[in-house]
Amino acid sequence: MFPRTSPKSVEDFELGMEDIRLDLCYDDHQLPSPEEVKTYGLKPRRTLAQRRGFRWACVGSLLFLTIILLLTVAIRSLVPSRDERSDDANGSIQQSGEAIFVDSRLHDTITFLLDEVNHRDLTNTSSPQFLAAQWMADVDSLRTPLVQESGFMERYALVVLWFATWGEEWLHSVDFLTGAHQCEWHSTFQRSDTSVFEMGVQCNERAEVKSLILQTMNLKGRIPLEISMLTSLERLSLDHNNLTDFEAVSPLTHLTQLTLGYNQFAADIPMWLGNFTLLEVLGLSNNGFTSTIPSQLKELASLTTLALDDNDLTGNLSLLEYMPLLEKVYLEDNAFTGTITNDFLHDLENLQVLDLSSNKLDGQVGLTLLNRPQLEVLDLHNNNLDGTLPEDMPYTATSLRFLALHDNFFEGSLPSTMTHLSALQHLDISNNRLTGALPDNWDQLSSLEYLFLSANRLFEPGPLPTSLKRLTHLRELSVKETARTGTIPSWIANLDQLILLDLDNNRFTSTLPSQLGRLTNLQFLLVNSNELTGKIPVELSSGLESSRLSLVMLDQNQFTGDADRLCSMDLPVLVADCDEVRCDCCTTCCYDDDQSCGDRGWLANYDPIWENQYTRDVYTFSAESSKHDIIFIPVN
Repeated sequence: MFPRTSPKSVEDFELGMEDIRLDLCYDDHQLPSPEEVKTYGLKPRRTLAQRRGFRWACVGSLLFLTIILLLTVAIRSLVPSRDERSDDANGSIQQSGEAIFVDSRLHDTITFLLDEVNHRDLTNTSSPQFLAAQWMADVDSLRTPLVQESGFMERYALVVLWFATWGEEWLHSVDFLTGAHQCEWHSTFQRSDTSVFEMGVQCNERAEVKSLILQTMNLKGRIPLEISMLTSLERLSLDHNNLTDFEAVSPLTHLTQLTLGYNQFAADIPMWLGNFTLLEVLGLSNNGFTSTIPSQLKELASLTTLALDDNDLTGNLSLLEYMPLLEKVYLEDNAFTGTITNDFLHDLENLQVLDLSSNKLDGQVGLTLLNRPQLEVLDLHNNNLDGTLPEDMPYTATSLRFLALHDNFFEGSLPSTMTHLSALQHLDISNNRLTGALPDNWDQLSSLEYLFLSANRLFEPGPLPTSLKRLTHLRELSVKETARTGTIPSWIANLDQLILLDLDNNRFTSTLPSQLGRLTNLQFLLVNSNELTGKIPVELSSGLESSRLSLVMLDQNQFTGDADRLCSMDLPVLVADCDEVRCDCCTTCCYDDDQSCGDRGWLANYDPIWENQYTRDVYTFSAESSKHDIIFIPVN
């Protein structure tokens, strides 16, 4: 903190003034004593004019000193002393009002800034602009020279940002407001995948700020106008904060990356973004934006990534045709309308990710959309798409690893040429109106990790396709409500990477195979609502690791005996028919007279998001008849 000094108190000052007044106004008009006459001799008496002149001089002096005293008191009441300032490093002032400057460094700083900063903000002692100026004048040990070439304005802009967004409540300091050069205001963080990244300020070779990343930092309020002083800024990323306004960003038209997702802007997307013609990445996810995408954004011809997901946007998507370089498009969870035709987004030849899920789009999935050599992710789930899937899936879609078409109205059979999509790792076509027999050539999708065929009730009855046993990378398999019959095959043990096995609501018969105990990675087992009989195999509890298995659904079957061995595993969720199976530890018991128990229809919901690279980070089991979801974090 700047060293404190204590000027004389007002009382000391007034006592000193009284001494001066007595000295100046002493009047020797009394007659001298005899002793004084003897010692000094008799002085000639002053004339009347002399005495009057002296008195007027005395009165003038008193009046002058009184004015000085009043001015001193007035100045002390307007300008806070350093004792009235906070001891925090931000140098904040407790008193508001218009400042009167006595600190020469602060005065020079304010004067230097007047051409660039609003005068009212600079002289308001509680404003971020004044507090930043005061910090740089009184606290900052770097003492940056007051010249444009010194980087003073960029440092000042960053300090204003700190004060304007409640920097004292940031979750991480990232070395802001230290004596280091502003190019050193950053820290290293580690992601969940152990990779590292820098948060804070990054500079170019000329020591100019080129990147500012402050994500998940608890920034609050409005972005200040002074951010426009960062004239060399190329990337601005302030995602996952509590910002409410970003109008101040509008002059930064030289940006190439602007991401402000997961804030609280809740307005229309501003038209001025159309001036950012150099933008390559624009991210405004999850902000409550309304209305349509402004037509001015068609000027963003250099855009490669567009993320407007999780807002309340409407209108059609014709604007995308003006952005030919787009590679990644995230527009899910809005209310966009329009029809997907065979030539939909035909000119976007570089498209790698297209996520239009959870909108109000209709139409069909044509070959043109699938036939893109670079397309890796296509997510169209939860729309109003219908018709049949293309009978001749293209061999050229060699990069497509993620295809989500669930929760639509597709009809017809599942084409056997689906296996042409040889790179698929994730396939979800659940909850449609598909018919016909399930194909039995799944082994050609050898990279498949996630296969959801559930809730297609019109499939022809039949057993589990034998070709599934060769999908040894499979981690999740759901054939819930697909009219599967026969026994649960023993080869299920080949799928030793399974985390979730959902066979719910089919017509499986006979007993549970003991080979299930060999699925040591299994965490979620749903075999409820079938026609299974016999005792619960001992191997189910002795083979599976108690630290992994979290949910077992056995209800609405014809099991007998007890579930004691499962009880020893202390499962978070265990459901059984307690009329037929003794289960002292069941979290839910179903009884013959409880018809609602079998109507729960538990489903392992999966709504993948791009922020998690379309990988599952949580398992949520929900049911229409239940008010609460069951949520699990997967065990690695």
